Amino acid sequence: MENPKILSPPVLPVLKASQRVLKPPGRGLKYWIGAPSVLFDRGKDLFYLYYRIRKPRPIRGYACRIAQSRNGINFEDIWEATKEDMGSESIERACLVKTNEGQYRLYISCVDPDDRTWRIDSMEASRVEDFDISKREPALLSSQTDGVGVKDPVILRLGGLWYMIVSFAVPKPGEKKLHETGDAFATGKTKSVTGLATSPDGKSFTWRGVLLDVQKQGWDSLMARVSAVLYRPPVFHLYYDGTHTHNHEYPGRLGLAVSLDLKTIYRISPGGPIMQSPHSNHSLRYLDYAKKGKDLYMYYECATEDGSNELRMNIISDFFRKV
Repeated sequence: MENPKILSPPVLPVLKASQRVLKPPGRGLKYWIGAPSVLFDRGKDLFYLYYRIRKPRPIRGYACRIAQSRNGINFEDIWEATKEDMGSESIERACLVKTNEGQYRLYISCVDPDDRTWRIDSMEASRVEDFDISKREPALLSSQTDGVGVKDPVILRLGGLWYMIVSFAVPKPGEKKLHETGDAFATGKTKSVTGLATSPDGKSFTWRGVLLDVQKQGWDSLMARVSAVLYRPPVFHLYYDGTHTHNHEYPGRLGLAVSLDLKTIYRISPGGPIMQSPHSNHSLRYLDYAKKGKDLYMYYECATEDGSNELRMNIISDFFRKV
């Protein structure tokens, strides 16, 4: 029986019990597969998984795909877009959602070919496999924020309001020439902070400011990037990627924060990551989840022994049981 004085306990995946979903495209640092966004469609009894594939510079994030699965473990690709399709230097994380009207919508981040800043676009289709990358529209640009780049969207709907939680780059004092590499986030000249934008329709967003800032010092003093928000009444659990260095292009490790209102946020892990890989640079990042019945499916990018990042998952059975 649960302790009645422990309200809304957090949940973490267990690496020893995890399963590999996707292999990286190569061995060694900066060969990554992951940045997942997972959606379980109850009407179709299908899991949909967006993921990004990356190789070291100069290639970077060269392709993104959406795959489907009956069991949430074994996936089959049904859609793909490349950075060439987008006219971009690199593709990053996206967020896949289904609207109340039954349409699928994908919010995707990429490097703007005009000014080399990160931006977020969106596209819509009646079927996931019918997304047309050429018809995407701007959803949130860096010029709409307090930063110099915006990416990695997390979409929530609270009542009738759409929340877009994003990572945005804030320049350190006196730093210039932020976009020469096409990635201001990985220069060490900026901090990666979590921000919030809201919208009544999920298309036109208004910037609201910082949601979770970095700490002034410590393990997450350079990046605090929320990757998922899990609501276990009455508490919002915010899983975030933290780091104090841009070496190896953000070896993010998992942190946790909680909130009752998504305004005032308290760190559970101020002194260090709450979870990390035992291998290489210890990266464990980009956690996302899906709900199927009473079960919770958790997905995350995790460093391997050779330094590459693979996609792993856990199933937490009966997580959503009534208490």
